[in-house]
Amino acid sequence: MPDSAARSRYQRAAADLQWLKDQVPLYRLGAAQPDIQRHLTRPAQLSDALHAALSQDPLPRLGRYCELLFHWGLTANPQVAAVENGIIIRADGRTLGEFDFLIRPQSQTTYHHLELCVKFYLANGPLAQPPSWLGINPSDRLDIKLARLRDHQLRLSEMAPAAAWLAAQQISVSSVSGLMLGMLFFPRTADWQTAPGPLGASAGLARGWWCRGGEIAQRATEREQFIELDRLHWLAPLPVSDPARLVDSRVIAARAAQRARMVSRRGGAHEQYRELDRGLVVPDHWPLRVNPADA
Repeated sequence: MPDSAARSRYQRAAADLQWLKDQVPLYRLGAAQPDIQRHLTRPAQLSDALHAALSQDPLPRLGRYCELLFHWGLTANPQVAAVENGIIIRADGRTLGEFDFLIRPQSQTTYHHLELCVKFYLANGPLAQPPSWLGINPSDRLDIKLARLRDHQLRLSEMAPAAAWLAAQQISVSSVSGLMLGMLFFPRTADWQTAPGPLGASAGLARGWWCRGGEIAQRATEREQFIELDRLHWLAPLPVSDPARLVDSRVIAARAAQRARMVSRRGGAHEQYRELDRGLVVPDHWPLRVNPADA
């Protein structure tokens, strides 16, 4: 039997894989938009790559973790014949780009090129305008990311060095799409759960709230309790929580003075301390200054 740490890693990865499968995409890009998420299948055990990544110190970045999960879930599906992941294309000593995923179903002889990203953006201006949506690092802007996906990443197979690599591997790409998963965070006002999202975003997207540390401290109450989430716990909701991990708004405000914090707002004992909603608490100086840890 695996040890408790290994079981815990598997259970968490399985929950996060299910989250990736069930999420309504923030955006789908490309003329071809197959439902790649439906191919994600829960394996019986961690892949060697996932086990190694989750056992190391430091842990992988969230983007890499999501790629490992996606690869894990795709390769477990018997209807998927082949999956290539993280293929870096270089020419003349520089990197031109990377194929996130090249996927071939059993029923086809050609591959689908998928670009995957998992993003968390905060509204800092008119909600309908993509430039208003910023990452914790404000240089990561929704409109810029969408443009890079559309104009560069999804066109990688058209570049001569990439086409040459594909030909050498006898890989024919017949379709291309981009998939942006994640959450959008709205200012913590009365209508954050129903406020409209940016132009072009999917209906039913995952949403949370955000505020500055000073704001959450001002509205501190004994009833509001939170768990701070580390980066690899930003996906699926945490299961029933240990009451000893709960902290109030004042603690979160103090922790957020220098660096943004993702928090899970928890229900009371009669609700078994389950997640009610998700929030991002940022320093009072955000987005004017950024902690290097958030870059």
